[in-house]
Amino acid sequence: MTELIQTAFSPVNAVVTVLLILNVIYWITVILGLLDVDFLDIDLPDSGLEIDSDIEVDVDAAGEIDMELGEGSILRSVLHFFYIGEVPIMLLSSILILSMWILCMFGNHYFNPRGSFLLATPVYAVSLVTSLLISRIFAMPLKKVYEMFNKDYNALKKVIGRICIVTSTSVSDKMGQA
Repeated sequence: MTELIQTAFSPVNAVVTVLLILNVIYWITVILGLLDVDFLDIDLPDSGLEIDSDIEVDVDAAGEIDMELGEGSILRSVLHFFYIGEVPIMLLSSILILSMWILCMFGNHYFNPRGSFLLATPVYAVSLVTSLLISRIFAMPLKKVYEMFNKDYNALKKVIGRICIVTSTSVSDKMGQA
């Protein structure tokens, strides 16, 4: 266990380890935000003291991106390739950081045992590219799940050109019920 901690906090792995720690802290705050606020109320009946800690955490885990991109732009193609905007950004970045941390740990342990920054650079590059592909693979099934959540079942459906039963007394292009 101490060898794992020493490898994780070695200078060549410190960057991805700090990113992973920040990611874990983010998800802990998200989980605490989902819990009821009153779960931290503590009553001490013997001393008569009451410690009331009301914690309110507002965390937006949706990670929506609103961008105006052209139809044929390269950036739009890259964002679509990695399912950005279709799957929450924090979920994608969590998968990316976790896989990059694992790959950097193994890569630097086996290919860079002395901890050289010169040898760590290609390990980081290969880990980043591989982690991007891993996050794309994990995002494929998540895209379908989030498509189900994002459907608006109360949205108006187009009825022009379809067979329907008219329920109002009159129908025009702008008014009527079918």
